[in-house]
Amino acid sequence: MATDEEVRIMYTVARFTTDSSNLAVVEDIGNRINKIRPDSFVGIRKAGDGFAFGLCADEGWFQHREAVLRFVELAGPIVKSSIELHVSATIDVAIEPEDRANGATLIVVRLDPDLMRELSECGIAIEISRY
Repeated sequence: MATDEEVRIMYTVARFTTDSSNLAVVEDIGNRINKIRPDSFVGIRKAGDGFAFGLCADEGWFQHREAVLRFVELAGPIVKSSIELHVSATIDVAIEPEDRANGATLIVVRLDPDLMRELSECGIAIEISRY
């Protein structure tokens, strides 16, 4: 088991964004997602361009990968329809400075073919943000 100093926690979110003229569509998408994943959509984010919600905050990439695949399995049809309505769908894996607190500079995020196929079939982009 890892000690507190060794644990790194990434944070993965699903994000739906669009321009300000299309926010009613984003709200509808959020409400549809809430039916299959309650409390995911709680309103338009401060940036005023859409909404985001957490999928995973565990220490290992495997847990994040599984959370992303579960989300795609549940919400795939909603995501596909959102792309057709000019709403961008993104999975963002955030790696914060505290994730590297013990001096480690290497964090591996493996994008295997099964994961990429599932994301691609729904039109979901993936971002890895290192802060």
